[in-house]
Amino acid sequence: MTGSFTDALDDIAKVADAVLFEGYLLYPYRASAQKNQLRWQFGVLTPQAWAQRAAENWYSHTECLFEPGGDDAVLRMRLRFLRLRQRRVQRVDAAEGFIDTERLTAHDEAGKETLHLSWDEGLPEVIDADLPVAALAGAGRVVPVELPAEVTEELITDADGTVIGRLLRESWAVRGRVVVATEPLPGPYGTLRLRVQVENTGLDDGRDSGADASEEQLSEQGTSRDGALRHSLIAAHTVLALSDGEFLSMADPPEWARPAVKACTNKHVWPVLSGERDHPRVVLSS
Repeated sequence: MTGSFTDALDDIAKVADAVLFEGYLLYPYRASAQKNQLRWQFGVLTPQAWAQRAAENWYSHTECLFEPGGDDAVLRMRLRFLRLRQRRVQRVDAAEGFIDTERLTAHDEAGKETLHLSWDEGLPEVIDADLPVAALAGAGRVVPVELPAEVTEELITDADGTVIGRLLRESWAVRGRVVVATEPLPGPYGTLRLRVQVENTGLDDGRDSGADASEEQLSEQGTSRDGALRHSLIAAHTVLALSDGEFLSMADPPEWARPAVKACTNKHVWPVLSGERDHPRVVLSS
C-alpha cells in the first residue's frame, strides 16, 4: 500500500471521529445525566437474536459501484466502531474489601484532588482487511470480528500511598463478521458492484445474544437494551479504499451508470465519496 493510500484512510478516520465518535468519547454515559436517558442511539448493531426480538438492527448493508484499476487492485475494508466499556469505581471497605461507589476522591502529595467517577464509555475498535478485488467475485470473502471480554484493574492511592479504591474497566465479548463481495455489471466499462454486509452474529452459547436460551438465562444476561449493548457494535461504519481504481458517486453518477446506482441496495447506511474529487478512491459508509 502506498503512503497516499494510507493517508486517505487516516484522513477519513478523522472525519468519522468528529462526526460519529466525538459525542460518545467526550461525554461518557452516566445514568444520572439527563441527556443519557436513551444512550447509544445511532449506528448500533445489536446481537442478531436480540435485535430480531426487539426490532433493532443487527446488520448494515452497503452497495456501491467502482472501477478497479487493474487485475492486482486491492480493496481495504476498515470496520470502525465503539465497544461498550464499563468503568466502575470501587472504594476500600474494611469489612467487605472493594465495594462499588458512584464516585471517589483521591489526593496527591501536593494536596490536589482527583475525582474518580463511574460511567460507561466507548472503546474504539478497528478491523482491517486487505482484499484482492479479483478474489471478491461471487461469494466473496468473510472477515471475522472476534473480540474477547476484558477486565483491567487500576489501583487508586491517596497522598501517603494508601490504597483507597480501584478502577475496574470491563468490556464484553463481541462476535460478528463482514461479508465482502463483488458482482460484474454488463457493459464495456469493467464496473463492479461492491457489497459489504456487517453483521453482529452474537455469541455461540446463546446466553449473551439471546439465541436458543431459556427465559431464565435471558433474564440473567439481560433482555433489556442495556444488556444487548454490552455485545454491540456502536456507531459502526466502514471505510472502503482502493489501491488502484475509482468509486462512482452514488449522488451524481455518470449517465450510463444511473440505472445500476438506482439498483443498489443500502440498509441502515449510505456510502459517500471521500478524498480527492478527481480520483475518488475512498468511500465512507455510515
